[in-house]
Amino acid sequence: MAEEDQNTQGQTPELTDEQRRQMETQWVNNSLQKANSYLASKGIMPQGVRQQDSRILPPLVSIWRIKGKENNVISDYWVIAGDVPTDHVPVKVAMHARDALRHFYLTWQVQAENIARGPGRGDPMQMNFAKLLVNRSEGLFNLYQDDRLWGEKSA
Repeated sequence: MAEEDQNTQGQTPELTDEQRRQMETQWVNNSLQKANSYLASKGIMPQGVRQQDSRILPPLVSIWRIKGKENNVISDYWVIAGDVPTDHVPVKVAMHARDALRHFYLTWQVQAENIARGPGRGDPMQMNFAKLLVNRSEGLFNLYQDDRLWGEKSA
């Protein structure tokens, strides 16, 4: 018995394929819910997802193309969610999910720099947010550069 405890202590049990699929499905559903809730908090009511244009890379990030209604006007938006700050831009900013990813990482780099040089530089919470933006934007850059994820050559 003690030998059995020693073998399993500190080890994570292997997941079955079914458990992995369930975890991935839950992650995708949570990510979409987070994206929809985020848009709603910005006054944009989600009207549907263009799944074929979206890119989902669990458990890191998802880039959703979501149709939303704001002030009785329906438009498409790119919404990024996952292990990153949730953010959005109009779809006219980027034609494809990969281009939207590039837009987010560049924008976050600029935002982090503005925080570091602006009045927020004395606020530890603002500086921690700036560090998070830099860290996540570097991760997005690496994903953007990885042609295997996109089925095309990098721009």
